[in-house]
Amino acid sequence: MLEHLRENGVTAFHNLEEGSADGSMQLTFRWVAPETTVGSGAGNSSIELCLLLHVKETSDGLLFGNTASIKTALGQIQRHLEVECPEVRDEIGLETRLTENSIAALEHLALELARAQ
Repeated sequence: MLEHLRENGVTAFHNLEEGSADGSMQLTFRWVAPETTVGSGAGNSSIELCLLLHVKETSDGLLFGNTASIKTALGQIQRHLEVECPEVRDEIGLETRLTENSIAALEHLALELARAQ
């Protein structure tokens, strides 16, 4: 995800921490919104993308799920959106599919933010 953000001109700070559920991990990216997104005179503007990865044990093996959420503070306007990504089986290509799902979620959330403005 960090590479995807960089490829799109975003320099984000990130951290990894345990999530609130057993075995879950939260990866959080934070960056300053570009002036073209914010508009003039909006003041401090930030974007926070959280990816909450959780694992579920089933009779068929492990399933990894991902919830993506985005929080923005664009001037005085604050927004929070969230989307659940499809679960992925623990098999070859797991990391790639989780990354693809996270990128698709980010794109969906960004579109929803744009529509809300």
